[in-house]
Formats: sequence, structure tokens, C-alpha cells
Amino acid sequence: MTKYDVITIGSATVDNFFYTNIPELHKKKGRYIAYPVGSKFLVNEIDVESGGSATNTATSFSRLGLKVGCLVSLGNDENANIILKQLKKENVDFIGTIADKRTGYATILDSKERDRTILIYYGANSELDFNKIDRKNLDTKWFYFGSMMGKSFETQKKLMVYARSKGIAVAWNPSQYQAKMGKELHPLLPYVDLLILNREEAALVLGYRKPRLIKHMITELHKLGPKFVCVTDGKHGAHLSYDNTKLKVHTHPIKVVERTGAGDAFASSLLAGLIKFRDLNKALKIALINSESVIKYRGAKNKLLTMKEMNEMLEITRVVIDKVK
Repeated sequence: MTKYDVITIGSATVDNFFYTNIPELHKKKGRYIAYPVGSKFLVNEIDVESGGSATNTATSFSRLGLKVGCLVSLGNDENANIILKQLKKENVDFIGTIADKRTGYATILDSKERDRTILIYYGANSELDFNKIDRKNLDTKWFYFGSMMGKSFETQKKLMVYARSKGIAVAWNPSQYQAKMGKELHPLLPYVDLLILNREEAALVLGYRKPRLIKHMITELHKLGPKFVCVTDGKHGAHLSYDNTKLKVHTHPIKVVERTGAGDAFASSLLAGLIKFRDLNKALKIALINSESVIKYRGAKNKLLTMKEMNEMLEITRVVIDKVK
């Protein structure tokens, strides 16, 4: 019997949220949160909590009833203690390493429209060393990879090869940082069982200048190796493809309070659903419900649901899922 159902591997940060009423600027090339140089703005409220792809998803998996290890690189500082304390509270085992750099740190700037800009210092997150990992702790059914940079990305490559040799399944939810590497990522995709991207990231991985039809991008991604491919599209829902089955889940019209952590919630809940139920439709429902729970409140972890809460929501929530040709 394996020690863990899933090990999360990626970033761990201390997140500082600054909530403001500063409106966004809308320009032809996008939307911006603008702060005039030399000015001061009053902040309505602040919040501090642990964050990063690995700790967010570890919390999600654990609350949904899975046995979880978290493999990250932390610094030897007080911020590391904040993260370790949160992981322990969520019944997640820390199986990572300690680096000479400071623990990852992020500042999240909120806008009046409740969207955000994130300033992130990766620090120790880029220092995960494959040779310092205790292999005895890697007894798991799944590896779940978030985005990894620097030395940590080289470790990710080695862990993917290790997973194949040990029969460990691999899920990967790269951020835009990694997606911008485009075709440089292609040699890794045959090692991936479940690939989760948003629409823009999918286009970047495929080397397109701009997104194309999601069903076409999914077909191209499958050709590169992944067995399951999920492409999310914000308020327009998400597509999941496996073998000859292609599904689209539709979102609900809800008031968004904050989007931080929505992607982590969706991706981890999707995998949790596949692990627990081996049912594509149920996994999509769980993913949608948990991600919508998160964005209705502040913080990436605050409203991640327990399995008991999820079962209750599954009973009362109508989720529309269509088959796609």
C-alpha cells in the first residue's frame, strides 16, 4: 500500500493580500492596475496566508480526503515556519528540502473590479535539488506538478523520469511562466498522464501566437503524449478529453470576490475526483464546484471544501456537462 495518494510539487509562498478600491484601466492591449509614481493609497484590508501551487493544491487534496505529501523548497526563516504550520494544520506531510535562499514571497494587489496583480519572489522555490530529496518519501500513486523554475525545473524533469520508472502517474498544471517555453516542454509531455492548462497557456505550449479553438488545441496536445487533457476557459467553462470522450463543463453566473487560487482549486479537485471516483463527469463537477467556492471568497484556501461539504454540494448543485464532438 502506497504511503500517499498524491505528492504536490511546485511553489510555496507566504502571500500578502492588499485589498483596495483602485479601479482598473482598460486599454487596447489589456487591463491594468495603475499606481502613480510617488503616490500613497490607503489599503482597505490586508491578509497573510500561505500560498503557492504546491501548498494550495495539497490543502485541496487533503480536504477532499486524500493522503498528501508536499515536496517544496523552503528557506531557513520565519516565513517557512508559517508554511509548515499551515501544512501541519491541513494534515499534509512536508517532505521537501531547505535552501540557502529566502522562502518564496508574494504580494497580491487587488482592484476595485476584484481582479488582481501578483508580485512574486521565487527565492527558495527555484532551488529544489533532486539529489537532496529523500526517495523513501516518494511512495505515492500520483505526482502533481505546479509551475517550477530554475534548478527546480531540472528536478521536475528528473522526477518525471523517476515517476515513469516507479509506475507513478503524473499530473501537470504549468503556469504561463513555463508555458512560454513552448516547444521546449514537448519532450516532457509523454511522461504526463493529466495535463491541465488554461486557453492561453495551451496556445503557448503549442507555439501558437494566439489561442485557437479549444477542441483543436486539445487534439494537438494529445498528440504530444498526455492521456487526459483539460483546457480551462475562465467564465466559459472547461474542456476535458480522454480517449474518445470529450466533455465541456459550464460555469454558473456568480459574483466573483477574488480569483486567486481558482486554477489550483480546479486542477487539484479534478485530479482528486479522478482518483476517488474514476468518473470524468463527477471529476468535472467536483472541480467546478470547488473552484467556484474559492472565487466567491477571499483567499486561495479559505473556502476549499471538505469531502463532506463537497458531497452536500454535489447533491444540491446542478452542473451542466455537454459531450463535444
